[in-house]
Amino acid sequence: LYTSQIIPSNITPSVIEPSVNKTSFFPKNTINKKMKTIGFIAYSVEDPNKNFEDFIHVFDQLNLRQPIHAIVAGNALPTTQALHAKKNITFIGPIDPLDTKDFYQNIDLLIIPSTSESFGLTSVEAQFCGTPVVAYRHGGLPETILEGYTGYVSATNRESLVATALQGVSLKFQFSPEVKRFLSQYETSKINEKYLSLYSSIIDENQLLC
Repeated sequence: LYTSQIIPSNITPSVIEPSVNKTSFFPKNTINKKMKTIGFIAYSVEDPNKNFEDFIHVFDQLNLRQPIHAIVAGNALPTTQALHAKKNITFIGPIDPLDTKDFYQNIDLLIIPSTSESFGLTSVEAQFCGTPVVAYRHGGLPETILEGYTGYVSATNRESLVATALQGVSLKFQFSPEVKRFLSQYETSKINEKYLSLYSSIIDENQLLC
């Protein structure tokens, strides 16, 4: 059914974001590593809207300054993997949703150079795991980042992405009161409350119309 068929015209529902279960996405104990690791995740690395080449550009530029490792999750053609075989990049292929927590926990920065995100759930999932995020200023992605605390938002060009990634790899993610308040809005319990409120208002209004 279309929304207009189930929601009375005099009810204006608020935006209800996708939710993250904090019992499934959480940080692990910090392990001091000699080398920073950046991550990229998409259903398909080959999707042009995900801009994997922008991620590679950032990886190359960061490596001019310090040794960087990269972990890439998602479907990638053998030719793509072969093209970057000599670089310190690990292609782990598509991962089960239940395993995404481990992916986020093992990177120091998630880079999302996508231009096709309506919201950006991966951004929030990563932050629940204590991993900062750098993303293009596109779609709903900017709303998911508390700049300077959980990551940075980049203009949609490679030069800006490199600059924000440099900030991101140095960002010390801390679950400060500000960060906890910010992330709490995406917790499953909070989102469920929004759904219950919306459904209750619809039921009440429909009862009045009967």
